[in-house]
Parts: sequence; structure tokens; C-alpha cells
Amino acid sequence: MTDTLEDLVARAAEGGADGADAIAALYDELTDTVYNWVRFYVRDGHLAEDLSQEVWLKVAQNISKYRPGTNFHAWLRTITKNRALDYLRSVQRRPSEVLYADHLELDRPRVGHGPEEYAERRALAEAVAAHMHKLRPDQRQVLTLRFF
Repeated sequence: MTDTLEDLVARAAEGGADGADAIAALYDELTDTVYNWVRFYVRDGHLAEDLSQEVWLKVAQNISKYRPGTNFHAWLRTITKNRALDYLRSVQRRPSEVLYADHLELDRPRVGHGPEEYAERRALAEAVAAHMHKLRPDQRQVLTLRFF
């Protein structure tokens, strides 16, 4: 690459076709770095890819706000950190699902099962429901998708 990061940022801030090419060059140069920064905050690789793309959208939208002469990596990392933390805050605000024993249909009578088996299945369903809140959201989602 013949251009320095500062040259690419300056070209990107000017806009136009040359600006789009400069953004593309910045993306090619720093996409792995941004992805790794996002992965520091979120464990899911697919989610990190999505958030990284959102970071690059923000970079493209706000490149004109970058102040030449300051640290571009620090500016980019701040955008990355803010996007990851915004996502994590939004996940925390979502209400967690309340699962009841009958969601898993373990407590439903089955043809050919006696009262003892029914009582065991009901106890198992209640135990599962009582411990669902201890699981991480992605683990709860797996059980929800499997049994609902």
C-alpha cells in the first residue's frame, strides 16, 4: 500500500469516488483489527462480524469528523468500543424469558404412561424451569428453540 493511513483518511474525508476508494482501502487494511477489537467484547464470531460491519458504516458516515493529526487508531477503536458496548447494553435491557414447566411439555400426560412416570416428568419439568434463569441467554435460546 503506497498511501499512509493519514493520506487514506484525508482522501476519505474529501468524499467522492476517490473517498469511496479510500474507505475501501482503510477497510482492507484494518478490518481484521476492528473484528479482533469487537471480539474482545463479544464472544460470538458471527455477532462480531455484524458489529464490525456496523463500525465500518459509522466510520464511513463520520470520517469527515475525524480531526487530522490525531491518532486514527484511537478514533477507530473508540467507535468500535462504543458500538460493542451499545450492543451489550441493549442485550441487558431485554427482558429475559420466563419459562414454565409446561413449556417443555414434560408435564403432559402421555398415552401409555402411568401416574408415576407422569409425576417424574412433571418434577423434571419443574426442575428445568427453576434452573433456566441460571443459563446464559444463548443457552436458554437453544432450549427454547428445541422445545417450543
